[in-house]
Amino acid sequence: MYVCMYVCIALLVSGCSNAADSSNSSIDNSGGGSIPPIVAPTGNYNKITCSGQVGTVTFAMKSIERVEDGTVGDDSINNNKVHKVNLTAFHIGTTEVTQELWQAVMGENPSRFQGSDKLPAINEAQEKRPVENINWFDCIVFCNELTKMVNGGSDSECVYYLTGEETIVYTKEHAEAEKTPIQKMDKKGFRLPTGAEWEWAAQSGSSHQKYAGTDDATQLDEYAWHTGNADKKTHQVGLKTANAFGLYDMTGNVEEWCWNGFSTSTDSEKDDPTGSLRTDRIRHGGSYRSEDKYYVIAHRPISRPKISTNDRGLRIVCRP
Repeated sequence: MYVCMYVCIALLVSGCSNAADSSNSSIDNSGGGSIPPIVAPTGNYNKITCSGQVGTVTFAMKSIERVEDGTVGDDSINNNKVHKVNLTAFHIGTTEVTQELWQAVMGENPSRFQGSDKLPAINEAQEKRPVENINWFDCIVFCNELTKMVNGGSDSECVYYLTGEETIVYTKEHAEAEKTPIQKMDKKGFRLPTGAEWEWAAQSGSSHQKYAGTDDATQLDEYAWHTGNADKKTHQVGLKTANAFGLYDMTGNVEEWCWNGFSTSTDSEKDDPTGSLRTDRIRHGGSYRSEDKYYVIAHRPISRPKISTNDRGLRIVCRP
């Protein structure tokens, strides 16, 4: 259901194929009238352009071709030395998931950067800022819910299932209980990127850039919201220059959760590596308030999956 061959155009919230439109019947109230029906947002996904929509919110994905013997990593980073990977073709969001996208899918906005005391920068749109204050479990649920929403409510393409009960699709209740999910990579639904997928996309593939868009730290102002220019807050996505793959904010703005469990050395897997079975999860990209070392693409700090902060968000991927 996800056959994306081109850069997808302006969109931010859905992930499979057919339109979904589910409504509840009107319910009589005590006054003899009726309560207006509750209408779930309609979702759709264009398999050719990789563009989708939920309600009035749109999203875009970028097609990344299959990778053979691609180089990722950095020899200056002890737990992520330079190594080779093979990656199945995938699609990745052109921007980080926005607050409006999360709201459209989940029905709430957990972000701390909202409200009268957390206003966006001048001429920036609040709803276009990246969602944050979400933990890794929340991201897993979001991906499944987005997948269902653009598949008419069907969970047949959901990627995440409950460990030990591998026919049970992972839900918000599982996340609240901090249950560990498994992922089924043969499914076409939305998911978090693996560390290798994230690095390959951020470094513009074989360009193997140190930062997203450049090798030169003095040029970061052009490509990233970082400690030196972000004024201690998040910013509307997509305002900085994209990298050569057409992806925005892969360095800075908010750190991005990835699927992988943390490993103290380079993954031994070469084909679509997914990391260790450890509980702690990796992040990539640095944020508006990070130390300089975190902006290096190959740097992969770890965190307990239940931790949420106002500088961590996500970017979605899917298989074609």
